[in-house]
Amino acid sequence: MHLDISSGHAAFQTITDLVKPFYFFGKLKQTHLKKNSSCQRSVLSRLVDILSSIPKSWFGHFYVVGFLVHSLILWLLIALAKQTIVVPEVLRDISIFLHFFDTSNKVPSPGYLDQVQSFYPLLVVFVCEEVQLLRRIYECYFVSSFSNGTISIVHYFYGVTFYTLFGFGILVSLPVHKFEFSDAFDSFDAFYCGLGVFGFCVASYFQHKTMQTFAALRSKEKNKPAKGHFIPEGHLFHWVSSPHYLCEILIYLSLCLILRWKSMYLMSATLFVLVNQISASLSVHRWYRRTFQNFPKNRKALVPYLL
Repeated sequence: MHLDISSGHAAFQTITDLVKPFYFFGKLKQTHLKKNSSCQRSVLSRLVDILSSIPKSWFGHFYVVGFLVHSLILWLLIALAKQTIVVPEVLRDISIFLHFFDTSNKVPSPGYLDQVQSFYPLLVVFVCEEVQLLRRIYECYFVSSFSNGTISIVHYFYGVTFYTLFGFGILVSLPVHKFEFSDAFDSFDAFYCGLGVFGFCVASYFQHKTMQTFAALRSKEKNKPAKGHFIPEGHLFHWVSSPHYLCEILIYLSLCLILRWKSMYLMSATLFVLVNQISASLSVHRWYRRTFQNFPKNRKALVPYLL
């Protein structure tokens, strides 16, 4: 039996070329398209191009939609904690379904993984996320100067989904159909809230500085944005290529710290952020090194001196 290795390799390469536009975005995607621009474009390839050519400026939609939904969930959280409303039937049904195997008829014990013993740390996390979304809306529409790069429908979908479900996911991870919020706020809650909020503020500050640096690189003259790419310099860029990715990870680790690692959903969301940002930072770092011969050799991708 003769196997046509060349045909198999060609088929694999075709599939890879169709998948890559959905994975890469921005400058990484532009590089990929340049490499394949001379290739004959099939109908399927053109369809992929359409689905993977959403303007990068649409990043702002993630945060606008997320903010509107998150604000509603924040109101619902406060109303449930103050017992001004009963648990909505839909939310109750979802909670019962998610906690189907929890046969206890009592309020979860202190060791229960999703238990948040006090309402206030949970409120702090929701307020921090609200601030995060507002800041990103401001940056997308009033600070950033986007290049001609694009994102795919996949990036757009999971971006909108992540921020839309964030608050809802944390809320339903609690057995709200039988859970009573506590007004207690002990010294441990105060310590972890203070430490987490401090980490959140520091990471948010440097992420905002990073956005300002990117915007400044694209604005050599007022109202005349430069659409090319440059080597960013200053503050955390001295050590890493993608400080905004590092700060994003630190922001969500800080939120986990506020809840003392007791929300399974928040930890899962943080793990998603961690994997996504590490992957993106390594790709961006390789792109910088290939593109700029004078790129600082000692600069790491994400973690100073390590990664």
